[in-house]
Parts: sequence; C-alpha cells; structure tokens
Amino acid sequence: MPRNPPAQRILALFESERRGIMAADFTALDVLRTEKEALLAQLEHGMPQLSAADLARISQAAQRNQGLIAAALRGLRDAHQPKPRPSFSTYSASGDRAAYPAAPPAFERKA
Repeated sequence: MPRNPPAQRILALFESERRGIMAADFTALDVLRTEKEALLAQLEHGMPQLSAADLARISQAAQRNQGLIAAALRGLRDAHQPKPRPSFSTYSASGDRAAYPAAPPAFERKA
C-alpha cells in the first residue's frame, strides 16, 4: 500500500468502485462518481508528487475498473436484448432442410 495520502485516497476510491461494480450497487456508484469528480478537481489544483510505483498501482486499478464497467455494460445490454425463440431443424430423406419453430410457452414468467 502506498504511503502517499493522495495515492491512498485514489486507490481506496477505486477499490470502493470495484466493490460497487461487482455488487451492481448503482446507488453507491453514483455517490462514488461525485467523490471521484471532487477528488479530480482537487488534484487539478495541486497535483501531488506520486511515485512511479503509486502511479502504476493507480493505473492498474483504473484499468481493472474500466474492464469491469465495460463488462457490466455488456451484461446490461445483453439482458435487454430480446432472446430468439429456439427452433429445431432437420433434414428430410431427400436432403431438404426443414426448420420448425419452437412452440410458444403455455405461460410466460415475468420477474
């Protein structure tokens, strides 16, 4: 863990963000977004001296979270895509393909 307080704050924020992404806690992520914006504004006014090791840890944490956010967005998009109905296809004795759509379910479950 870095001994530099600004680096510790940044890494702690990224860790909280990681936990929020993994738990799909969008309320916490929104709060963290405002905290990140405030921290970035503070850093813009007086950039602290960060060691190369601190910068590497911060970069790694940011890239990890970026990948998690991208995966979460893909999952959300996929969940909202309509699922195609399964079908069955076979070939006749003459080699012609015949496709049969699946029968619709007798009832539809809704969460």
